[in-house]
Amino acid sequence: MADESALSSGIGRRIKEFRERRGVTQTALAAHVGRGSSWLSQIEAGKREIDSYRILVDIANYLHVSLQDLTGHPLGLAPNGRCEHDTVPRIREVLHQYPAWIPEPSAQPDLRALRRRVTDLWERWQASKRRYSEIGPQLPGALTEAQQAARYLSGDDRRRALGMLAELYQLARAFLKRVGELELALMVADRAVTIAYEADHLPLIAASVWNMGMVYSSQGKPDEARHLVREAIRALEPTLPDGSSDHLAMWGALHLLGGILAARTGDNGAAWDALREADRAASRTGERNTYWTVFGPANVGIHTVGVALELGDSRTLQDQIRLVDGSLAASVERRFTHQIQVARAHAQRGEPDATLFALLAAEEESPEDTAFSIEAQQMTRVLLRHERRVTQRAKLRGLAQRIGVLN
Repeated sequence: MADESALSSGIGRRIKEFRERRGVTQTALAAHVGRGSSWLSQIEAGKREIDSYRILVDIANYLHVSLQDLTGHPLGLAPNGRCEHDTVPRIREVLHQYPAWIPEPSAQPDLRALRRRVTDLWERWQASKRRYSEIGPQLPGALTEAQQAARYLSGDDRRRALGMLAELYQLARAFLKRVGELELALMVADRAVTIAYEADHLPLIAASVWNMGMVYSSQGKPDEARHLVREAIRALEPTLPDGSSDHLAMWGALHLLGGILAARTGDNGAAWDALREADRAASRTGERNTYWTVFGPANVGIHTVGVALELGDSRTLQDQIRLVDGSLAASVERRFTHQIQVARAHAQRGEPDATLFALLAAEEESPEDTAFSIEAQQMTRVLLRHERRVTQRAKLRGLAQRIGVLN
């Protein structure tokens, strides 16, 4: 069996720690989320996992802690400490510069070169298995270059620079959210929305709102995220008859996010309605990557799996897992997310070997994403606690060591 000390930082242990700090009984907390005290006892002992986003949010709110504190760091580092990616301090420094303090560039900003740089960074973020190691060190320099261009150019050139700066803010949001810097991710997502409005380009505004909704969702604020998404959809809707494919793709991408958010708040009808609208849009756009949102039929399929998983719709979930080919998605993140969803589905059905197989497939897509994934860590801990049921125990332990679950 796995060493208990190596497994003690799971979500269940963290719930127990915060519950006891607050003086809350198991009975009271379990009743708050509509479960029995024996269920919570098993959660805290690591004998079962929480497979509902809504319950995690309810527990975090009841215990007056953030969702990130409840799930995101080892107990020794929370709630007062933080562990952070080694590129974050420099990114934070650049983002905290006031516009008036941005130094004037030594030469006239080259917008063609900046366009190539922004595209290269985003393409590598979506394609590389080592995207954190590759992109993190380059973000500060790219952000500084775009900030300088946006500050010191004027007219149409400034609007073009603002658009590219918004894209880089969106990339920074994606990076920071994934490494657990949710407050900084929210700040940069908000800046992206402001910059997009200055650039006066509706699909870019919609993409920036989509990015902000992603951060709110990660913070356990699905209602706030749904409000943003609905407002952006309303703004796009009148432009659809005569607008570009970018308008329709962003409209579809917002519906995908809206579907997941609706599922996480228990609004079954709205979740499936949003997926149907997205599917209709995808049938018209085909596979697109408007402002790096990877919208198209493949992503609709992946989100259908996600909605069924969040709603606990086991029949639809199993049907969609058989039908959806996540490998068709154009980004590492989407393919990785699909494998994590498949792993969660197998874990819910008590299928340890299939769960491990999906986790290994996720790691093959992106070793770094797997190491950063709270869900991957939690499922691996559960498998270790029941490793006698796992056929390929050496592979399980190897995975656990690589993602930091076992020393």
